[in-house]
Order: sequence, then C-alpha cells, then structure tokens
Amino acid sequence: MKNIIENLNSLKETKNGKPILFFGFYFVFFIFIFLFIRFTGTKDALLQEYEKGNTSLLSSSDIIKNNYHYDFKVYLDGNLYNYYGKRLGNVESFKFNNNDYYKKNDNYFINNNGTWVSNDNPFIFREYMESSNVDLLVTNSYYVSKTSYDNGSIDYNLLLSSNTINKLLYDKDTDLEDIPCDVIVKTNDNEKINSIIFKLDNYCLNSDLCNSLKIELNYDLFGEVNKIDNPIE
Repeated sequence: MKNIIENLNSLKETKNGKPILFFGFYFVFFIFIFLFIRFTGTKDALLQEYEKGNTSLLSSSDIIKNNYHYDFKVYLDGNLYNYYGKRLGNVESFKFNNNDYYKKNDNYFINNNGTWVSNDNPFIFREYMESSNVDLLVTNSYYVSKTSYDNGSIDYNLLLSSNTINKLLYDKDTDLEDIPCDVIVKTNDNEKINSIIFKLDNYCLNSDLCNSLKIELNYDLFGEVNKIDNPIE
C-alpha cells in the first residue's frame, strides 16, 4: 500500500500525471458502481421473482368443498364443449349437448327418452375440473399481476408451465422448454373465486394433443346445493 501511494504521488508530479489520475479515478469508480448494481440488482430481482410466485392469497376452499353450481366450457380446436349443472360431494346433475346427465362417484348416467341408462364419461379434460386438481394448479402457478375493478372484483394473471401440469396431473417428470400457459383467476367483491381460465395452447402443442385449448371454469352459489335427487332409484 505504501508503494502504491508513493507511485501515485510520483505520477502526480509528472506532466500528464494529474489528468491520468483524474480519469483513472473515475474509471475505477464507474466499474465499482456497475458491479454494485449488477450484483445487488440480481439479488433484488430474485427476491421479486419469489414474491411474484406467491399465490397464497387465492383461496380455493369453497371449490374444494364440492358444493356449487357450475358452468364449465372447453374450447378445443375451434369446438365448444359446454357442461353446466350442480355438484354436491361426489354427486352431480348436469346438462351436455341438450342431454341430462347424472353422476355418482365415477358412474355416469344419461336420460335416454325418459329412461336413465349407464353412459361413458362425457367430459373431456375432466382432470382440470376436479376440485383438488384445480386447487393444485392455481397454488402452483406463478403470480404475474392483478387487475382490480370498481365493483370489487379482481383478475389475477398467473403462469403455469407444461412441466408443472405434467407433474401435478399426470405424475410425469418432463423437461420441456416452453412458453408457460396463462391462467386467469377471477374473484368477486367477497374475494371468492368465481372463475378460472386455463389458456393451454402451449401445453396442447407441446404434448401433441391439439392445436388450441382453453378451459373455462365458472362457479356460482357456493354451499347452496342441499340435495341432488337420484333419478336411478
């Protein structure tokens, strides 16, 4: 350190010493500032990334209770599949393609000219409609932003990767390099979720399933389904 100081003093006494020291000082100064911003900025960015990923404010508790009216829409390659009805526990009564259906556990029945007969599952992508899966997908999505409206409702904009979907719904470990899918969660003025939209085009293409896919889940009248009559008995 002593030698450095002596060399700097000697340089200062030369003809061009002072300009060299002046510009040298600012060169070192700006290098320091650059490195400071570079590393502290990265730390702050990582912290923000972590905070953005927090979706704990979104509660799916009402959905998980399986007591609600619903209107589920699946947009697949330009076709619309619309299911609307009500659910109480593992029992559902719903309409699809102008037909009446009844579901108990994993058994489906259709009203065929007044007679209820066993039927295959008419839902496509049913896994996205199961309450426990809906909760998993929302809570494991990445929070991006939200839009608040004057009536008290809020739209939450989230991202969900294809790898996360594969792991949560199909227990498959994948390492796809893809653009995440958009998820929009809508809440009413009571902060209750009343709509969830999964925009799954990227997942659809990555999985070679289709060209376009959007699943829209709309909920209403939570806790107000007291009974669903069994038409089979």
